[in-house]
Amino acid sequence: MARAPYLKFASLVRFGAMARKVVGPFSPGLNVVFGPNEAGKSTLAAFVGGVLFGWEDARGRRNTYKPEDGERAGSLLFAPRQATAEDEVSLTELSRKRNSDGLQGDAALVADIDKETFRTIFSLNSDELRSLRSTPDITAKLLTAGSGTGSSPAVALRQVNDQLAEYTSRSTGCPHSLVRLAEERAQLRAQVQKAGEEAERLCGQERQLRELQPQRDGLAERLAKLNRQTDTLTAAVAALARVEQEQEAIAQEKAQLEAERSAAARAYQEKEALVGSTLAHLSAPAERQLRETVARLQSRRQRLAQSTDLARDHYSASKAAYDALREAQGLGASAGDEPAGRSRAERQKLLRAALPVALLAIILVCGVALLMRGYAVHAFSFMALGVALVAFALIMTVAAFILIMRPGPQVDIAVKLEDARWVMVQDQKKLESCRADERANEEEAVLQLEEAGLEEAGGSLSGALALLDEARQVRAEMTLDLQTRKAAMARISDLRQREQQLAQEAAEHRRRAEVALDMPLEEMRDELARRTANREGLQETANSLNAQYGQLKEVLAQGRRAHDFDQLKLQLQEVETRIKDSNREFARLLLARRMLEGAITRWESKSQPEVYRMAGRFLALMTDGRWVSVSPTPEGELQVTNSLMETCNVLQLSLGTCQQLYLAMRIALLIVADNVGASVPVLADDILVNFDAKRRAGAARALAELARHRQVIVMTCHQEVADALIAADPTATQLNL
Repeated sequence: MARAPYLKFASLVRFGAMARKVVGPFSPGLNVVFGPNEAGKSTLAAFVGGVLFGWEDARGRRNTYKPEDGERAGSLLFAPRQATAEDEVSLTELSRKRNSDGLQGDAALVADIDKETFRTIFSLNSDELRSLRSTPDITAKLLTAGSGTGSSPAVALRQVNDQLAEYTSRSTGCPHSLVRLAEERAQLRAQVQKAGEEAERLCGQERQLRELQPQRDGLAERLAKLNRQTDTLTAAVAALARVEQEQEAIAQEKAQLEAERSAAARAYQEKEALVGSTLAHLSAPAERQLRETVARLQSRRQRLAQSTDLARDHYSASKAAYDALREAQGLGASAGDEPAGRSRAERQKLLRAALPVALLAIILVCGVALLMRGYAVHAFSFMALGVALVAFALIMTVAAFILIMRPGPQVDIAVKLEDARWVMVQDQKKLESCRADERANEEEAVLQLEEAGLEEAGGSLSGALALLDEARQVRAEMTLDLQTRKAAMARISDLRQREQQLAQEAAEHRRRAEVALDMPLEEMRDELARRTANREGLQETANSLNAQYGQLKEVLAQGRRAHDFDQLKLQLQEVETRIKDSNREFARLLLARRMLEGAITRWESKSQPEVYRMAGRFLALMTDGRWVSVSPTPEGELQVTNSLMETCNVLQLSLGTCQQLYLAMRIALLIVADNVGASVPVLADDILVNFDAKRRAGAARALAELARHRQVIVMTCHQEVADALIAADPTATQLNL
């Protein structure tokens, strides 16, 4: 123990809320880690155990200290105890990342302790102090610690007793039970004897079974053939019934479609006769062209009517003006006076027109001469002057003509009458021409309507449009009739094809049923009834033969053990071999139980009294002499004795006294078991929180004594606990988190 390495530093790479934190250095004796709540004391204790024995898996709602951003990782650095401050220390590192990777480094440092021993003995807190209540628990832990192994002799003894119970049990779940093996051997012997007796009897039944097999096979073949024929005929009858049903439905549908087609054809012909062949088959472009022609005729008729009305108005106005002029002048002259008057008026007009014409000629000649002169000499002024003279001459000439042509009071009345008469005659001619155009347009409209098949309109354009609208509606109805007739004809064609298919299917079904192609359905049903009766007769015969065959086969199956005679003998030999092996194993387990019981008895007589004696001394130290000794009861329970030599059960103690008792038991166990966990530190997390000041001081002295044998790391958030530990061991190392 004095030469074993001790924990020097704890490097937390990622663990809980800590990252890249190094705690230390620790001393090989007593170490006090002080810090407030949430400083990381419990995290440090969990980290040391996790590195040595694996990270804790998530169970329930316990804190496993797994960071959210990665895996837990860290290492522990161990230093040799003999090193001095002047020596160059070589540290041994134990590290862990994932549990599957295992412990990295020199695992020999923890080869002398297992995880359960560390958790119950080396890792202490206020709750764990009450976990060891009975002597068997303590004995098991002491034996494990004293032997330096990972398995308790007490546990091994229980396992040996369980195995011995299996060898003497009658349960079917115990394959090595000597009682069960003996029973199985007796059963096999009886079966071997019985199998030999039944062998001869079964030989005769087997010969009879072989004779029945050919008859059974032949009958089964005939029945299978008849079943196939009957099933085929049944399917054919059902299929033909469906075919005939469908044929009847097709015939009814064809008759209905023929009636629909005939009705549609009659309706088509009636509508065609109603509007005429031309309008009934008029195409859409022809209809549009015809409507455009009617619209053009209507537009032209309206224009001609307007022109005729306008000409009539003009003629009426001019005739009224002429009659009014004659009545106003009171003229009753003969027709010869009018030509003389017209002659004089013409001469006067010629005289008045001569002067403007002469003046226009002179001015034009001068203007043109100046314009040509200016163009010849390239003089813009001459050209402008020529243009001005020409323009002035024209203006003056127009003015002169206006003055000359304006009638004066001296104009002869005959001229006025002639003009009025001439206007009246022209208006009359215009009216007659418009009326002639109207008659021509009417004749042309009647002709075009007759050519288009609209003679019923009688030349009426509105009647023609009405006929076109009626013809359009009739054509739509004729189209529906035509579609109905085509759909009926297409459906009739499909039905005829389906009839042909049904006829082919019927022929195919009769061919498969191996009957005549022209056999009626009723005769096929009679044939099916006959075959069904034959099948039932064969089935009864087959059932009788199969029943006889099954009885013989069942007898042979029951007597199969006679044919398994050699196998039964091999099983018997195997069971006898297993009995021998079980007897040897049973003897070995009896010897192991005796050896384990002797080891436990020797340990209880040697080491256990020392643990109880030392535990009593530590309890007296903690309780200031009130409780002086600890001992086991005959039932294996703990009991304590006070200074007045009064003994009481642990259950009668207070919580603080119980924790002090179990702390004393653990300290004594850790001192006695000096060959267990030599390099593993004892971790105590606030175990003195429920102790008063005096008992805290006594517990601190007990921990200081333990620190002389092992490395002890006490973690606390109470200053008085830290002060008590330092007072108990002034050489203790204090670390603040």
